[in-house]
Amino acid sequence: MCVALPYTMLVNDIDLPTPFQTVKLPDIPKQGTSRRKAVAHVVLHTTGGYPDSKHPTPQQIRSEEAEARHCQAQSVHAYWSRTDRIGAAHLLVDADGAVYQIADLSTRAMYHCVGYNQVSIGVEVVQQSDSSLFAAQLVSVVELCEWLALRFSLPRSVAMPYTGVRDVVDGVGVLGHRDLSSNRGSGDPGDFVMSALVDAGWTAL
Repeated sequence: MCVALPYTMLVNDIDLPTPFQTVKLPDIPKQGTSRRKAVAHVVLHTTGGYPDSKHPTPQQIRSEEAEARHCQAQSVHAYWSRTDRIGAAHLLVDADGAVYQIADLSTRAMYHCVGYNQVSIGVEVVQQSDSSLFAAQLVSVVELCEWLALRFSLPRSVAMPYTGVRDVVDGVGVLGHRDLSSNRGSGDPGDFVMSALVDAGWTAL
């Protein structure tokens, strides 16, 4: 059964109001394959992955509304669509909080986290070149993860605090890419994104 997120301000099939905007972008078939296992996790990313060893600038949260120049989801989608590119997520959270769906959530395994592609949904949060994120994105991440947890019966638990790559992830509903790969910096997706779920009542594990 194909699973799509509800569109703007609609009520989905489990009667959860969705205050975030959801837009469908074209699928990128070469960046994914058929899912072979049930969804067990959501893996959160930032498009830059900052801070990391090459870009140590700390993240900051911007309270103002994002301008059009900050919204880069369409550019990210175009980048992922390049023939020489390997890697994409199911969902993109743009600077203004809009959520863009690229692939079916239950039938497609996107190449976003080696070793976990078949059992997870990838969510990419658009990050600015100075490492910053917008407050609206944190709101959307929380609402999106709430919906995904209900839809796929995931535990409302999140990998916090960050302690490096985890040996055991069973029972953790939402993980960061940083928790699953030693090649990622602490900014993928960073403490602000993960802490937003803890602040919303998710269990920190």
